[in-house]
Amino acid sequence: MDNTKKIEVSLKHLYWYLIDTCRYGYTRNNHLMPATAFDTCRELLPKIAEADAEYAIYVANQLAEEAISDELVWHFAEKVDDQFGNMSKTIKFIEDLLKFIETNADGANRMLRPYNYEHYLEYTNNE
Repeated sequence: MDNTKKIEVSLKHLYWYLIDTCRYGYTRNNHLMPATAFDTCRELLPKIAEADAEYAIYVANQLAEEAISDELVWHFAEKVDDQFGNMSKTIKFIEDLLKFIETNADGANRMLRPYNYEHYLEYTNNE
């Protein structure tokens, strides 16, 4: 099997894939997921930005919103990390997404924050 072959995928399908992969990871919340989903997002978001930076920012912002609501708030309401370090991995993922937005956005969009950003701050020392 030749795994070096390439296919063309629309930005919309890639967006759906990243969201779905993270959502699946949040339901698993184990030693593999969502960390593997986060790595996939980190790999593919820059490729989306090469094609359309504005779209990549939109995707990154939604990924951050869902990481906060579906992983941090849902699984770590007591703000105590699990045995796999998923809370700290999620915080790092959100930080990476915020940096990605700042790096790839123009003007005022550089300070774009998820609607639930205040919940994220509750899990960091950035309050």
